[in-house]
Amino acid sequence: MTTPSEYKVGEVIRVEWDQETDIVRVILEIHDPVFKSRVLHSKDLRDILTIKGRDAIVVATRSDDEE
Repeated sequence: MTTPSEYKVGEVIRVEWDQETDIVRVILEIHDPVFKSRVLHSKDLRDILTIKGRDAIVVATRSDDEE
């Protein structure tokens, strides 16, 4: 269950582990059009995501004042 400050924006498609570099990549499918626009049009990701099961959920958005 999400709180009022949390909302589902997409889901996890897969997790990849590159054993040579020891890097883990999480591939997300984003459904929320507002979040998608922020991701595509901002060089800095200002939202804090959490993963609950396969759901990607925004739990906080940092404002420009917090930098």
